[in-house]
Amino acid sequence: MRWLLLTMLFGCGAATKYTYSPSGGGAANPKPDQCTYEVLTTPPGKPFDELGVLDVNPGRGQIPESIPAFRSMATAGVCKAGGDAVIVFANGFGQYMKGTVIRYKPEAPAPAATP
Repeated sequence: MRWLLLTMLFGCGAATKYTYSPSGGGAANPKPDQCTYEVLTTPPGKPFDELGVLDVNPGRGQIPESIPAFRSMATAGVCKAGGDAVIVFANGFGQYMKGTVIRYKPEAPAPAATP
């Protein structure tokens, strides 16, 4: 009985939560819940707009210690923000606590060839 009470109070598998803060760098249309996006550890080599920042609030959940773990925690937030990618940052313990959601800028059309 005591074990059941503790399980109910503290949970068995409490999920890690995050906070999304728009950065004012632009807004994007939300994408489907399980959208495809890139997870980067450095800024990309092509132009982008910063949409916002995901901060991990682990609570009683696990702190992401790998890119796949961060991806599974952050997918809904990145997709809802309309992101094409998220640039993740690890702290000194190798834990991914923050990610910057970005949207790639459209590529400029190639100049027309002159005859």
